[in-house]
Amino acid sequence: MPGHVLLFSESSEPGGAETVVLELATGLLEAGWPVQVVLMKRGWLFDAFVERSITPHYLPSDRAFDLQFPLRLARLSRRLNTQLIHSHLPDSNAYACIAGAVTRVPVVATYHALSDALRPVSRSERVRRWIVKTLARKVVAVSADMQRELVNRHHFPQNKVEVVYNGVDWRRFDTPLNREQKRLDLGIPPQATVVGMVGVVRQVKGHAIAIHALARLRASLPNLLLLVAGHEHAEYKRELQDLARQQGVGDQVIFLGFRSDVAEVIRCMDVCVMPSWSEGHPLATIEAMGSRVPVIASDVGGHPEIIKDGVTGYLVPAGNDELLAKRVQTLLAEPAEAHMLAERAAQSVRERFSHSRMLSAHEDLYRQCLGG
Repeated sequence: MPGHVLLFSESSEPGGAETVVLELATGLLEAGWPVQVVLMKRGWLFDAFVERSITPHYLPSDRAFDLQFPLRLARLSRRLNTQLIHSHLPDSNAYACIAGAVTRVPVVATYHALSDALRPVSRSERVRRWIVKTLARKVVAVSADMQRELVNRHHFPQNKVEVVYNGVDWRRFDTPLNREQKRLDLGIPPQATVVGMVGVVRQVKGHAIAIHALARLRASLPNLLLLVAGHEHAEYKRELQDLARQQGVGDQVIFLGFRSDVAEVIRCMDVCVMPSWSEGHPLATIEAMGSRVPVIASDVGGHPEIIKDGVTGYLVPAGNDELLAKRVQTLLAEPAEAHMLAERAAQSVRERFSHSRMLSAHEDLYRQCLGG
């Protein structure tokens, strides 16, 4: 029989890591694994579990790094007869490793991203990573790039870090869609050409770079719109709106906020851009490629593992809005080539980054940790 698995996350915000936790828990339960979910916050992820008839255990903490929290998690873990803890995100990973040491339960710790490229690593982060690399049974990196960084830069043991790519349930992207009507519902004028972004609206995702690229294309492509879908941080959204007005494209940027229908929103785009400063293994990039939308992404993190430049998409240096604009222009000017690129992209990612592959890789990892 499979072991009792406790999935643990510090975040309930809508995002790629949280979506992976949701889909992993659902898939494990369907595969017969006894699974319990523990969340530190209420929010989108908590509600999404409840909608799927999975009630998470709520274990809150308001402290920056609560030294009492691992003991609370250990007590809950014992009560739930946990045989393996699988944590996600930095605080959760450190808390889970301490709780696992207390209860003598193996811990799998997943890093979905490392420190943002736009800020230095804090002492607290270094301490948390030391806890994880010392106490975790296995560490999951969501890209080979992240595995190299953990081993070479942060000195994690090579034999402890495994790469498990994020996967997508493609059934959500194959439902029938009236594209023209959906675009109208989103406020997109019929004559508009749409460049889209999907992801949490925060600085590291590179929205400002996309706005600068849009401004470069204003004269040659006056009907071009930038469609931004993702959970919004209000202060940063206002900064982006101010930037768009300063660049003369304030009326060409549409903020949609968080969307539960992102599988349909993506298919309303003519081009998807992901000009991030830092990435792990972004689901949005994979989802757009699998939806046959041409993708232009920065050459950071896991992007080069997803995209073959010029074959299944385009890679551009992070921060290079000039080249980003040129690539957008090329795709829109050569629709036949863009179509072929998008078809090759879909074939590539749908095979490599499926939900079933992700689930199978995690099951194998759990069995290793449980000695089976």
